[in-house]
Amino acid sequence: MLDLPEQFLILQTPRLILRKITIEDAENIFTYANDPQVAAYTLWDAHHSINETYEYLNNVVLPIYRSWF
Repeated sequence: MLDLPEQFLILQTPRLILRKITIEDAENIFTYANDPQVAAYTLWDAHHSINETYEYLNNVVLPIYRSWF
């Protein structure tokens, strides 16, 4: 595990910010995760409710982040 200050885990340019996903991102993620045309190119099926997105974040994404960071 890297012992770096939080600011080193964010990459920012004038047009882009890369940072860790948080649970607060669920609504924004749902806006594309519920689109079948987007989901066709991902590892998940299209989300049918915001609760599916919360479950995906809590049960898949965030545990992976916790193990890396």
